[in-house]
Amino acid sequence: MAEFPAASDWCQRWNGRRHSFRLVGEGGVDARRHAVELLPEKEVNEHIEAARRRQDRAVRSDSRWR
Repeated sequence: MAEFPAASDWCQRWNGRRHSFRLVGEGGVDARRHAVELLPEKEVNEHIEAARRRQDRAVRSDSRWR
């Protein structure tokens, strides 16, 4: 996968399906302070399945009160 430099004086934000840009000094995200890493597919799938199980339990728990 290609890597793109993300450090910039600008930060793109989305709200209501519209984009806007903020300078880092005005509260935009400083991309130099963050990183993105690829995760092994097995680890990602385990995380997704665990999140689905938590959501299913929450929905079942909530439906008892209706």
